This record gives sequence, C-alpha cells and structure tokens, in this order.
Amino acid sequence: MSNSRQDQLQQDYPSAVRALNKLQSNAANLEQVLREKDSRCGDKIPEMMRWAAKLDVTPADYNSLRVIHVTGTKGKGGTSAYAESILRCHGYRTGFFSSPHLVEVRERIRINGRPLSREQFAKQFWRVHGRLIGTCSAGEPEPAYFPFLTLMAVWTFLAEKVDVAIVEVGIGGRYDSTNFVSSPWVCAFSPLGLDHTALLGNSIAEIAWQKAGIMKPGCPSVTVYGQPEEGLAVLQSQSADLGCPLLIAPELNELPESLAGRLAPSQKANAALAVAVCRVWLRRARTDEALLEAGRGLVVKNPTEDSNDPLDLEACNRGLSLASWPGRYDVMPYRPGVTLYIDGAHTVESVSQAASWFANLQQGRIGAKKKLLFNRTGDRRPKDLLAQLVKLGFVQAAFCPNVVDSRSSGSSRSADLFSALASGDSSGIRLKVEENKTAYEQLDSQCDCRMFDSVAEALEWLVTDGNGSDEMQCDVLVTGSLHLVGCLYAMLAPQVADGETTGEARAIS
Repeated sequence: MSNSRQDQLQQDYPSAVRALNKLQSNAANLEQVLREKDSRCGDKIPEMMRWAAKLDVTPADYNSLRVIHVTGTKGKGGTSAYAESILRCHGYRTGFFSSPHLVEVRERIRINGRPLSREQFAKQFWRVHGRLIGTCSAGEPEPAYFPFLTLMAVWTFLAEKVDVAIVEVGIGGRYDSTNFVSSPWVCAFSPLGLDHTALLGNSIAEIAWQKAGIMKPGCPSVTVYGQPEEGLAVLQSQSADLGCPLLIAPELNELPESLAGRLAPSQKANAALAVAVCRVWLRRARTDEALLEAGRGLVVKNPTEDSNDPLDLEACNRGLSLASWPGRYDVMPYRPGVTLYIDGAHTVESVSQAASWFANLQQGRIGAKKKLLFNRTGDRRPKDLLAQLVKLGFVQAAFCPNVVDSRSSGSSRSADLFSALASGDSSGIRLKVEENKTAYEQLDSQCDCRMFDSVAEALEWLVTDGNGSDEMQCDVLVTGSLHLVGCLYAMLAPQVADGETTGEARAIS
C-alpha cells in the first residue's frame, strides 16, 4: 500500500502533516509567483473562490466571519495577537489564522487563543482534504500549502462558530490567498518596510501598493502611527479611490501596569494599532447586535446616535496583558548564568529594533559574554542585517541552517518543521550559512565566527568555553529568522505548539 493511501486510511495528525507537505511548498509556490508576477496569473483569488465552492463555502459564509484582515511588513503577527486577546477578553469567541508556525503547523489556526489540538487539526484537515485533493478535474490545479491552510482555517472558523476571525496576510496582500474575503469588517496595516522585494517591489511605495490591495469599498482601514510617508501616501490614495475610511491609530497614552516599561517601542505601536482596530470592530459589532435586539421586538437606542466608547478599558488592558506571541522579544533562562534573548526579526528595521532591545537589557550585566546565533531566509542581504548587530560587540557568533539537530534521526515534530523550512536544496542552504559567516567576519574581524550543521550544535558551542566547560555568564541573542527561532523552541520549549509561554528552557540532554 502506498504511503499516501495509508495516510488517508489513518487520518491522524502525523499523516495529516505528511499529506500537507506533499502539496506544493510555499517556497515552490513563491517561485511560481515570481515567474508570473507581471501578469494576473499571480492572482490566486479566483482559484480560492473555486476551491471554497468545492467546500460548499459561499461568499456570504466567509464574510459572516466578521474578519479583521491584517497586513504589513513588521508586527502584523503581534498586532493580530493583541487584537485577538482584546476581543476574547470582551467575551467574543475568536478565530485566528497566522503564519508561519514555529513548532507545529496547528499553531496557525487558533480558537479562543489556543492552537487546534492534534486531534482537532487532523479532523478538520481530512475533511477539507477529502473535498479538495483528488477531486480537481484534468488541468485544474490543486491548492498549494498556504492556500490549503487558508481554506482550512475558514472551514474551521465556520464549524466552530466564531464571532470574529483575525486573519494575517501571508505575503503582500493584493494577490495573497487570504484576500478572497470580499467584505472584511476592518483592515489593519502594521509598519511598512522593505522585505520580499523580489515579489513585492523595491520601494516602500511599491510594497504599500501590494499591501493596500486588501482594502475594500466601505470597509474601514486602520494604519499604525509613524508609517513611512511614501507608504502612507499610497494607503491614502487607495483609500480615496475605494471610498473607504483610513484611520491612523493614536499612540497609547497609558499601558496596563503589568506592561509598563516591558514593551519595546515597536510592541507599543502594535498594541496601539490593535486597540484602534478593536474599537472600530466593536463599534460595528455593537451596531449589529443592537439591530438584532430591535429585530426581536426590543426597544433599543439608535446605535448610530450612541457616542459612548465601545471599548471596555478593563477588558482591553486585560487583553493586552494576557496576549502572548512567542518568538518576539522573548527572554528565556537556559541554564544557570546563561540566558537566551530571542527575536525572530528578519528585516533591517526589525533587526535594528532587536539589537536595541538586547542592548537595553544588557545594561548592568557586567561580565556576561555576549554571543550571537543567526540565520536568514529569503532574498535578504546578510550584510544589511548583520550591520545592525555588529555594534553589540559579540565575542562569538554561530551560523547554522534552520535544522534542529543534524545528529539525531528526527522527532515527531520534524515533519512540521520541514514544512516550514523547506526552501531550496541543501547546497543552497549551506551557501547562505557561509554567506552569513563571511559577511559578519567582514564587519567584525575580532569575533570568533563558526558554522554548524544545526541549531543544537551551534548552541552547544556558544554556551561552553573553549575547553568545553559551561560558561558562567553568557547572554545569547538568537535572531534573523522566525524559522530559526522555531527550531530553538522545538528543542527547548515545545509547549509553544500548545499556545503556552516559553518559560524556562530545558537544557539539551
């Protein structure tokens, strides 16, 4: 019996992950989009609507999810996580679709803030798989990895009867698979910057045009404060063309006591954007709910005349305090004297912010050796990223691919990680690691730079001295790639896949 046939008979979580990985990978899909980017062939929206119809999901169905659609270059995941937590604390049942995942693919689809369990994921996966894969007629394409998960998320949110779906764009927006929802309730724009330039364009204005593609007529949009002027101008132009309001989220004047002094500046901006988005969403929800009450024969005040703020500040502050988004500004004790500082920054701006965050936390850490664990993905130029880090004065820097441990035969999570990390042949991946090391050596000839085959081997070298003994005081910054962070979590904090916080890392045995 073929492995594919056996997986379909088993229909458990491991077999679901294997079947998912057989779909066109995100890397291969992006290569196809690159070839087609100058034509409408890169527009996946018509295909998404055909596939949704195979699931008996109509436009009215997916528009009923009262979607918050979030795009941007930096911070869209954190903004989405804050918005989800705030609305959940207001008593709404939430669905949240995000990417990429860190440890297990089920993290991408969350109900009420919790990733689907393995059993829930397998159940929904095989239901969608049975309707989509193998039922396409000759010449009709099957959905690739990311479009499949987008459709599965919509299917799951409808089955779970969520009150709101927070949907994070994959890449760009205009032609992204998530953009097939034609009537979102609110669109959100986190900070814009240069990333995925081969796909989206080489300027902020070009990238903003791609992101602005999620705007819809009559749907309010909210942008973070401090957007680059050229990006904001594009958003304003698109807003005017479509006749939809564009609001700029105000800064938060006050933060919950539990967050005061703990959030980095970029996190404060993300939180402010989430608060503004939730305020717009809640105002619309309250209007709908009031009209529903009126439809039941109850006398209600005309909601359009009610100027009261729909945001419950206590619930909002609780939501901000409880929100968790691993992989960003995470401090993890590893072993006595050794602390890991983890941030999946992967653009010039976000790496610069991660460097500032790390430097601020180093104040008063006299005697602790500063070390770096780094990798990058995509078409990002290593010297541009590493130039933001060299000023920190690392004594050692380790460079490795996004592989947990090349010395082991793998684990139950290896297929999950493979699906997230597959992006070229092994020689190409090795070449990127070499480029990273060379770039850093050119920037800092005093730093001891080494290459390793996996995260486990790199970390093992970083936390020991030259004689193989444990370092007494050592601070390691892990950055450059969310996939690198995912490998670290798979090794040290696998509970992230269940929506738990990282806490204290367990040492490598």
